[in-house]
Amino acid sequence: MTQYGLSFDERFRGSAVREESDFCLQFRKTGYKIWYDPEAYLVHLGEDTGVCHDISTRSTKYQFTFYHNHCLMALKN
Repeated sequence: MTQYGLSFDERFRGSAVREESDFCLQFRKTGYKIWYDPEAYLVHLGEDTGVCHDISTRSTKYQFTFYHNHCLMALKN
């Protein structure tokens, strides 16, 4: 997709929350469509505490990057 200048925005930090959403919005602007494939899957690296985490127990650094990424996504799109 380099002909469209698509890339992951390296300003997303930490766990890169919203990085994929941002990329998908860029991708849609090319005119291509994103299709759902029920057979597709991926494996996320697990959290020590399970599949979900409680942000109130996270470090200040995690919380900063989490909100930074959400704000960046909102400002860009």
